[in-house]
Amino acid sequence: MKGLGKGHRVIPFPSVVSGFFRVVTDRRITAAPASPEEALDFMDQLLTSTLVTIGESGPRIWQILRTMISR
Repeated sequence: MKGLGKGHRVIPFPSVVSGFFRVVTDRRITAAPASPEEALDFMDQLLTSTLVTIGESGPRIWQILRTMISR
């Protein structure tokens, strides 16, 4: 998320978004899990930014992920 202040676009893929929900709402992972509503509100707020869009998984998914990770 550091890039948001610098004008870099953040593209969470659907699997990342679903993983986020699974982790932040699971009592086995965090002592104070978010409610599903809190997690949805957070993602709604994040996606209102013009610098954030949900990406699509397609044939170039690995190339895109490699590029994002190597930055």
